[in-house]
This record gives sequence, structure tokens and C-alpha cells, in this order.
Amino acid sequence: MPARPASAVHCTPPAWRYPPMARHMHEEGGAMVDLVLGSQGQVVQATLRSSSGYDDLDRTAIAAARNVRCTADGGALDGTHLTLPVIFHLKG
Repeated sequence: MPARPASAVHCTPPAWRYPPMARHMHEEGGAMVDLVLGSQGQVVQATLRSSSGYDDLDRTAIAAARNVRCTADGGALDGTHLTLPVIFHLKG
């Protein structure tokens, strides 16, 4: 299936809780997760494209990405590929 323009796909933001040990260790970073979508906008495959630099943050990013739901402007999503950034930043 051809790649769909990113502006035509809308996804819920990834929801996650900061891993307690990562918070304690002041780990921050961003992971990029490649997604493949099913026909109803569900994630059928999530793989790490680029690491945050921390295994626990990467695992959390992949788990959060698996729960994302997407819709498209006019058209089926089955087989659509996209990359989702998951950013971990400790506030103040």
C-alpha cells in the first residue's frame, strides 16, 4: 500500500506513565516507534525505529504506541505505516 500523507492520518496521543526507576534516575529522551495500522485504525505492529537511549523508556514507548488509535481523512487505514515520536521529559 502506498504511503499516506501524514496530514491525512490523525492518531490519539500515546498515553503512558513515567517508569518509576527512570524518573528516579532522571532519564529523559525521545523514542521513535514505527507503526503499522489495521483497517479500523488499530496498531497491528509497533517496532522501535530509534532509541531514547534507555531500555525502560523504549519499552514504555512501544507499549504506549500499541494503544494509539488512528483515523484517516477519507479512506481505509489497513497497512498504513507511520512513525510516532514518544518524548519523555521530566518537568521541573
